[in-house]
Amino acid sequence: MSLKTFALTTVSLCSLAGVSNAQTGTKQPLDQQAGASEPLDIVVVGRRRTRLEPSPKTPPRCVRRSGDPADLVRVENGRSDQRVIAPDKRGVLKWQADREQISGSDTWQRAGNGIGHYVFRVPENGDPMCIGAAVASPSGFGQLRQIVKTTPAMIGRYLHFSAIVAARDAREIRFWLAAGGYGGRVMGGDTHRNPLHGTFGWQQLDVIVGPIPVGAEHVSYGFLLSGSGDVWLSEPLLEIQTREQVRKIPSLPTTLKREG
Repeated sequence: MSLKTFALTTVSLCSLAGVSNAQTGTKQPLDQQAGASEPLDIVVVGRRRTRLEPSPKTPPRCVRRSGDPADLVRVENGRSDQRVIAPDKRGVLKWQADREQISGSDTWQRAGNGIGHYVFRVPENGDPMCIGAAVASPSGFGQLRQIVKTTPAMIGRYLHFSAIVAARDAREIRFWLAAGGYGGRVMGGDTHRNPLHGTFGWQQLDVIVGPIPVGAEHVSYGFLLSGSGDVWLSEPLLEIQTREQVRKIPSLPTTLKREG
């Protein structure tokens, strides 16, 4: 399957109204877990399966985008500590220690402890992005992420990170959404308890965290591949929502789990 065909399939899926539900996590309803006014430090995870016939059962391998400046940055091939490719003080892209550098909503940063064992693709025109294993048995993991500053509108509300994902022989795929301060993470987490794996066509995945506390300085969200295979992502979206809006998300009829 060509990249062009894969991208067109994504556009068709995103225009579809009406999907069936497949949730992960506990099955206890929201109002049975806590009172309606009690704030919850929660991560909600759900998946929507599409009924679209053209959805590819086996996505293509991930290949680099021609001309991507991040591919010119020299990185180690083996496992390292957590590092990121981000601009230095002069604005030059460097492989450097991960200090949760702010990327803004226009840049997807490459990060992880095994960047050199993975291939990354982030098109400039909004086509699907991907992470793929560059060697038979990768060491560590590779991430694509965004980190944005917390805004006043986020405080006291919920954040909803959604995306459409497909995979090819993937060993382990995780998504995360977390609010952090200068002292570390203050809320949120990842899907390590319910990772995706294997080969599958387009599915929508949703991660929700909240309410966002006053001490949150920035928000980080994205996805990673650990081990062999390839993962594709399309239509990533971060939304600010109220508790009532969260409960009405079609794929998440209040499937909750506490992160701890």
